[in-house]
Amino acid sequence: MQEPELLAEEQAHVERSIQANAVSHYRAFIASADCVQSVQQQLAAACGRLDALLDDLPQLVAACERFSRDAASVMDAHGQNKQLLGKHSWSPDHTVRSCCMFGSACIRVAYNM
Repeated sequence: MQEPELLAEEQAHVERSIQANAVSHYRAFIASADCVQSVQQQLAAACGRLDALLDDLPQLVAACERFSRDAASVMDAHGQNKQLLGKHSWSPDHTVRSCCMFGSACIRVAYNM
């Protein structure tokens, strides 16, 4: 026998073997086909979500950069306020006492009029 005939015979043998396996393992073939289809659908959905994420990524980066700048500005202002507060002897108790004393003085002045 020549090589083309051997290859044709081997191909026929493989096809018969595949067909026999397909018949005897029909449920497994169906289950694997369903599994492949499900995986393809899930991959397509994941790719769609990734594409949407890639589309929104520049906006997210810009928002994060704005937030970072704003946070740095707030932190600078906080530091300045803290430094200013450290230079002055101010306390909430002092302010409340001052308000009470001022109120009492106003009442005395109004009473003496």
